[in-house]
Amino acid sequence: LTFLAVPFLIVSSRLVANRMYTVSKKCVNANADAMKQAQDAIGNVRVVKNYAAEPYELKEFQAKQQVVFGMEVERSCYDSFFKGMNQCWPLLSASVVLFYGSFLIRSGKISLGDLTVFMMYQTQVLKHMGGLADHYAKIIGALGSAEKI
Repeated sequence: LTFLAVPFLIVSSRLVANRMYTVSKKCVNANADAMKQAQDAIGNVRVVKNYAAEPYELKEFQAKQQVVFGMEVERSCYDSFFKGMNQCWPLLSASVVLFYGSFLIRSGKISLGDLTVFMMYQTQVLKHMGGLADHYAKIIGALGSAEKI
């Protein structure tokens, strides 16, 4: 029962990592597009001023930044969902073990101390597995961001 949460952690980290990879790659591309547009406007500042196109260039840059902002919000939503799931599965597993352990204590098969020690071990193991899943998702997201480089 202790490792009941492990398959869910693996599946959720894999799904979220793949989505984070895709969204990170799109976000970096959109940000590069916005910076290219700003760099072109700044590089051709005399032409922009001659044609009084500052409001147009500003509007174009703001539109591209809105796209980047939307993608960052999407990436934050995936990250928040994953962190919630990363906390949910170990707690659910601990609840099941505690519930089943209470029946074992009542039947006299284990003592309260045995259940306490087991739950402490379970907490340590699942905490580190959750941390590993979190690092995996972050690494995959970083790889998506670094692909442009």
